[in-house]
Amino acid sequence: MIEARNEINSSPIDFVCRLARMGGSLPSGWMRRILLFLVLITGVLLIAMYAHAPPLASLQPFTTRRVFQSPWSWTCVAGRCERRAVRSSRISLATCTALCGGNTRLLWPRPTGNIILGDESVTMHLQQIEFVTVNTSDRDVKTLLEYAKDVFLGNVRSLIRVANVKGRSGIDSFLIYLSAGNSRGTKLTIDTDESYTLELILKGRQFFGINQLKRLIDGMAASKLNTFHWHLTDSQSFPFDSVQFPEMARWGAYSGDQVYTPDDVKDLADYARIRGVRVLVEIDSPAHAGAGWQWGTEHGYGELALCVDQQPWTSYCGEPNCGQLNPINEHSYRILEGLYRELLDLTEVRDIIHLGGDEVNLDCWAQYGNITAAMQAQNMTDHHAMWAEFETKMFQRLVKANHDEVPKAVILWSSPLTKRPYITTYFDPKIHVIQSWGGSNWLETSDLLEDGFRVILSHVDAWYLDCGFGRWRETGEAACGEYRTWQTVYNHRPWKEYPQQQMNLILGGEAAIWSEQMGQASLGPRVWPRASALAERLW
Repeated sequence: MIEARNEINSSPIDFVCRLARMGGSLPSGWMRRILLFLVLITGVLLIAMYAHAPPLASLQPFTTRRVFQSPWSWTCVAGRCERRAVRSSRISLATCTALCGGNTRLLWPRPTGNIILGDESVTMHLQQIEFVTVNTSDRDVKTLLEYAKDVFLGNVRSLIRVANVKGRSGIDSFLIYLSAGNSRGTKLTIDTDESYTLELILKGRQFFGINQLKRLIDGMAASKLNTFHWHLTDSQSFPFDSVQFPEMARWGAYSGDQVYTPDDVKDLADYARIRGVRVLVEIDSPAHAGAGWQWGTEHGYGELALCVDQQPWTSYCGEPNCGQLNPINEHSYRILEGLYRELLDLTEVRDIIHLGGDEVNLDCWAQYGNITAAMQAQNMTDHHAMWAEFETKMFQRLVKANHDEVPKAVILWSSPLTKRPYITTYFDPKIHVIQSWGGSNWLETSDLLEDGFRVILSHVDAWYLDCGFGRWRETGEAACGEYRTWQTVYNHRPWKEYPQQQMNLILGGEAAIWSEQMGQASLGPRVWPRASALAERLW
């Protein structure tokens, strides 16, 4: 017995051999027990071998389908798709057919409204699809939308030929914003309104988290760039979660996760200050103001913003989505004052303040009879005068927000209002600074210097780092088609074009990076090292 137990502790094969040599010296009962034990051991071995065995597919290599890449691609020629042999990127027949000749017959059911089809396609993954439900208050409707999301994803999944395929995506994310408006109930009735609006926008702005902005500050500190000009809000999104006006972010943020809290703003400002960088916050106005300003009527404040999401956008704003503050609604000024008071207290940057003030569309205001009536009451015949009055009122509100102290520099973007004769009529060179974003050959910059105004140079043809990834709006300098290389950034010396006696009016230069065509992954590569070249040139 002792010997048998000792042998069990050795290998199973060795134990079997020793029992065989013992012959029939054991009683038959013991033999049955030993045989049962061997059967159990064999079963355990078989289970272990099966668990660690390679999959059957690896044992049958000849059944694997051979994968190859076709040399053929499809291209649109005279409104029809033709096959071509190519060595670079390929387009499938289905994609070509969808894009060729504005083929609206492929949309089924065919929409009855306006249809605008692009001529480009992008590659994306199923995992990049995200849903954001907005402006939908009915609980049952929200639940139904959740089920509809699952159905949609299932339909998309059924179109994927090869599951879990690895490939490069042409976008950073695919956000689907769902809004059922004021819908109530989820059952179809004879009175149900089944109309809908579907809009696909390839280029909307992006949200960047505080940690990403801190990495940007790190690079600025290393390059001796001392001002982070934060264009905090725009017509597409209002991400600042104001304590005084929480409705702004509730109505204007992309989602509840894509907001900047007051603690976030203070944290970033403190982080930057330690590294020798000031955070200059801008809430652009009166233009570039749509999302976040829609709640005024519901709360008894009237229309805070006008032309919000109006189409065609090219007639009412510089870029989609449209939105412009109401110049005759005093609540708009009061809210801006409160927002700036919060932000100035958080950043503690008070001597230099940016008010925005660019790309105001006067046709937006001109279509409102109450604005026309207000202008006539003040003997105004030019909407530029209304625009100038807005800036004057906003400056007064800004001083109140700044503890009744006039800043040393109130910055405005260059615009038609900063040209002669308006610039010398409505603005004070001792207070106002003009950030000139136009091309380096703009004569208005020379005029500003001659009129004694301080300027910050941000020439679009040299220092706009977002340019060069395809024109998506009007022609001209604002479309910024060409990529600005680091050599272009470094070699640009605009001060050589201005008289030496005006050099003290040039406060510095600024490289701009806008986010219409930029995602979170491309922030760093788009900024660096070109911004370092700017810093080297300016210093």
